[in-house]
Amino acid sequence: MSVLSRSGSPFGDMPLDHVSASARPAVPAVHGLTLRELRSAAMARSERVGGSPDRSDAPARGAAWVPEGLWIRVIAGHAGAGASTIALAVADAAACEDQTVRVLDAAAPVWSGLAGTTGVELGSAGGWHRGRRGGGVVVDRVLSSALTPTDVPMPLDHAPVDLTVVDVGWTRRELDACPRCWQASMTPMIDVVVSRATASGLSQTETVVAAADPDGCLLVLIGSRRSGARELAVAGPRIRRLHERDAVVFVPRLRGLAELGPGPLPHTLLSAAARLLALTSHLTRPRPAAGSWPRLRSTP
Repeated sequence: MSVLSRSGSPFGDMPLDHVSASARPAVPAVHGLTLRELRSAAMARSERVGGSPDRSDAPARGAAWVPEGLWIRVIAGHAGAGASTIALAVADAAACEDQTVRVLDAAAPVWSGLAGTTGVELGSAGGWHRGRRGGGVVVDRVLSSALTPTDVPMPLDHAPVDLTVVDVGWTRRELDACPRCWQASMTPMIDVVVSRATASGLSQTETVVAAADPDGCLLVLIGSRRSGARELAVAGPRIRRLHERDAVVFVPRLRGLAELGPGPLPHTLLSAAARLLALTSHLTRPRPAAGSWPRLRSTP
C-alpha cells in the first residue's frame, strides 16, 4: 500500500501525534536541556567541522543525506552489540520529553532489529515502510531487499522533527566498502557506538571508534557495571580515551528483554538513554582550545 499526502509526497502531511503524558513511561529529564537546544548547538558544531552539505542539489542515491534538526547515527561495534535496542531507547527517551522523533532502520529487512516495534502501521512508499510506536515515535524500515548498504533507498522526505536517530544496520566494514552510500557519507552530529562488555567485543569496537570523529563520538557499553573499570582494562587506547572524557554510558545487563516489541522499554534502559542525551549536549558545545578539553560529566 502506498500512502500519499494531500501534497502528493509520501507521508508528507502525516502529523507526529503524541500519547498523553500519563501513558508514557517515566524517564529522567536531561537536566533542563531540550532537544531543540541540543539541535541548535549541534548545527553550530556541524558547521565548524566542515559545513552543512547543500541539500538542494543532492542526487537521489549515493550522496550525503542531511535531515532537519539534530541527528544521531547509531552503529554496532560488533555483531549482536545491541545497537537497535539503544537506537530505540534514545528515541523513546526523547519522546518522553515531548520531542518529535523519527527513527530510520537502515538494515536490510532480513536483518532488521526494529521489526515489530511499532503498534500502528502507516503504509509504504519509496522502498520504505512506516509505523508509529506509543510515544509518538515514527519508525521507517527498509521494505525492499538489500544486499549492500548502497541498495538501501534514500530516506523519504519528512516534516522536520526535533531528533532523527539512524540505526545503521550494517557493519563498519560494509560501510567502508560502500563509501558513497548515504549511511556512510552522512556526517552525523553524534556517532553512538554500541558494544558488549566483553574482551572480543571491545577489541572489534576499537576499530569502529577509530573511524568516528573523536570529538563527536559516544560509546554505550552494555552488560557493564557503573564504573566499567574491570571491562575497560582490556580496551584499546581510543575507547580508554573516551572513558577518560566520561563519554561512555554504562548499561547493566538487560535481563528479561528477550526481544524488542511495541511496548515500553525497561526503565533502566530509558535512564541510560537519558544519560546519553545529556552527554550529547557536551559534544555539541563549542570546542575549547587545544589541551583544555573539559571532562564530560555523566549524570548520576
